[in-house]
Amino acid sequence: MANITKAKEVLTEGMKKLTQISKMFPYPEKALASLQDVRKFSETWYLVFGIYTAVSGTFAVILNVLLIVVYVRFCRSKARASAYNLSVLNLIISDLLMCIGSYPAMVHSAFNHGWALGAVVCQVCAAVSNTGALAQIGILLEIAFGRYYHMQKMSKYRAKKCYTVFRLSGIWAIAGILAGAVPLFGFGSFVPDAMLISCSFNYNNGTKVDMAYCILLLLVGYIVPSLALYLLYLGVMSNNRTSIDNLGTLRVHGRRRSTLTARTRKLTITVMICVVAFSVSWTPYAVGVIISLFQAKVSRLYMTFAVLLAKLSTGMNAVIYAYRSSVLREHLKQLFVHPKLRARKCCTKDSNNLTTSHKNMEL
Repeated sequence: MANITKAKEVLTEGMKKLTQISKMFPYPEKALASLQDVRKFSETWYLVFGIYTAVSGTFAVILNVLLIVVYVRFCRSKARASAYNLSVLNLIISDLLMCIGSYPAMVHSAFNHGWALGAVVCQVCAAVSNTGALAQIGILLEIAFGRYYHMQKMSKYRAKKCYTVFRLSGIWAIAGILAGAVPLFGFGSFVPDAMLISCSFNYNNGTKVDMAYCILLLLVGYIVPSLALYLLYLGVMSNNRTSIDNLGTLRVHGRRRSTLTARTRKLTITVMICVVAFSVSWTPYAVGVIISLFQAKVSRLYMTFAVLLAKLSTGMNAVIYAYRSSVLREHLKQLFVHPKLRARKCCTKDSNNLTTSHKNMEL
């Protein structure tokens, strides 16, 4: 009898939680009916997701904070504060913003077997996380344009920092408006997602306005930028060999141009890896949302795995840049091994008193 009574109390408590969560949806009764399948997931799933999000979130936050510190210290001088470094710094900030908006609430919800932080926290977390996600793809697109024009006009093109700052400001403004300001005016809404451990835009059980908002975010935040990114890098790859063949034998300040073009190629490949990582992380989630928009049923377990994979992108960019850049690794070591050691000078001079080293200009 004691076990039966305890089981009834657990079921009653679970129904109360689902009823409270359903009130966050436009159609509470319809949402409550669709949320019943959440109860079939055991505590083990929530425990696994809670541990995973706690570990991956902590790792992503620490690594992104360290990279931000390194980039801020590195870019103190005007020579080092290049357009590329400013773009990468903003990319890392967007990843950190996604971490802040996602992981703390996800860990809390996973260990509580569902969303228990209320509607206001759901709106704030989703707005912050989506702002970071939209800024992430926008900044990747801005970097891709810079790499494309640099390879097109190797000896002529030099990105101006003022233009880069203007474009980055525009990206952040658009991301903030679409993810934060627009839902406040009633166009779209944020609700608990998948197994109710995170909040996202309402792609299921929503109104026509919610569906329109989902389509807008898919177009602006995934489909159009992804197509543009791959078209740009196809252009970069096709022009890469021609640019190097034409400029590889030139000399700049007594050095072979091939050294500079090799550096450019490495930076371009690094960004391309970040773009591929973004696609791998976000494509499963985008596919699930598109299927749901056609009123087809998608497994909540699949969507939960898709959400966790998408959030994993918050640490991927940091790992990629830390692995690919030897200069960045050296500056990371200085934070721990030699904290009082100043960063190396970005340029050296040869016997003719001419600038010869450019490898510290961009991390």
